[in-house]
Amino acid sequence: MAPSTSGPNYVGAGARKRILVTGAAHGIGAAIVRHLAQDGCQMVIADIDLPAAETLSSTARDTVALHVDVSDAASVTALFAKIETHWGGLDGLVHCPGVGVTKSFLDITQDDWSRVLRVNLTGAYLCCRAATRLMMPHRTGSIVGLSSVAAVRPSAMTVPYSASKAALERLIVGLALELRPHGIRANLVAPGATNTELVRRLHSANRRERFTARIPLGRYAEPDEIAGACAFLISDEASFVTGQVLYVDGGMSVANLLAEPGGAGGAS
Repeated sequence: MAPSTSGPNYVGAGARKRILVTGAAHGIGAAIVRHLAQDGCQMVIADIDLPAAETLSSTARDTVALHVDVSDAASVTALFAKIETHWGGLDGLVHCPGVGVTKSFLDITQDDWSRVLRVNLTGAYLCCRAATRLMMPHRTGSIVGLSSVAAVRPSAMTVPYSASKAALERLIVGLALELRPHGIRANLVAPGATNTELVRRLHSANRRERFTARIPLGRYAEPDEIAGACAFLISDEASFVTGQVLYVDGGMSVANLLAEPGGAGGAS
């Protein structure tokens, strides 16, 4: 059933939603921008890599590229001040930035740990807080965070990343509960292994084979598949969805890892 058009917070399918996509210049973020551009959204494309964001903006109509370092409170404040001046409000935030380190836990430095948490968790806190302040006066809005299957299926050598994504899920779900009186929804999309340029560089043939063996659908996701899930959650088609984590991982999050090749063969 289509959402009712009688409520004061409904934004119809033909309306020009004002969407901020952070971490938008590359990979899944760029796929989200392209998908939302096809849906007719107006967008701010924000990224620490401004030249790449500007290149993407030149290929997508009704977009503007702005710089942001999500781990820096002053940078986030400056970004949202520009958005408020330009638009006067915000209908949606899709928050994509994420970094990680691949090291043994005993070799992780405090600087490694702090950097991952600053970008993946503190950055989400800063951006969600600022976005909420622009949405609340209009009593409508949608926030989508980008988590990871690593939040529930952590791997060795990536402890800070997995920990940050698990915490991000609790942050966004808690936000959904707190923002419900203000008409603002908050959800997450959690990708599994995805065929981004970065993953293609980092995953050797051997590592790709091991990952694929853990995915029931037997392949990596394409960035457009993740983008479609984000576009759904940011839209009014998901008007009765909040506080949810949508795993777009080929079934990896629910696979029985004990039965995977090299595992314990299902022994309990």
